[in-house]
Amino acid sequence: MLMLDTARERHLDGFTIDARQASLFQGDAFDTLHRLVTGGAAIAARWHGQVIGFGGLAQYWQGRAAAWCFLRSDIPRKAWVPLTRAVRESLAASGIVRIEADIRHGIEPAHRWARLLGFEHEGKMPHFWSDGATYHRYARLKPWVPLEAAA
Repeated sequence: MLMLDTARERHLDGFTIDARQASLFQGDAFDTLHRLVTGGAAIAARWHGQVIGFGGLAQYWQGRAAAWCFLRSDIPRKAWVPLTRAVRESLAASGIVRIEADIRHGIEPAHRWARLLGFEHEGKMPHFWSDGATYHRYARLKPWVPLEAAA
């Protein structure tokens, strides 16, 4: 059974970040995750009580945010469909008009999952990361309504 909860520091106990994802950070990826969990509105995904990932939205301004996630490498195959559905529902319920995700070139499972979550590829970003790596920008858009009209 999949559960999405507000992430707490205790959820980090025993959590191991996927090695491919951890390698993208110049510093300590777990330290970055710890700061995200303890400093904001992060979500913990649990499969049969075991934390399989964390995610959240970093809001740039009203109507625009960046999606982020840290996942384990050993997520059970049966967890992916409910996880994908739950994240899609959460993104749709966020009320945010434009949600962006930046994904490193060559990590095809991440690109595939972004598309399954309703993100569309917007373009390639050469030399995006501090190590010169190429990333791809994805965005999930709601129909646009001027913020003044929505109020």
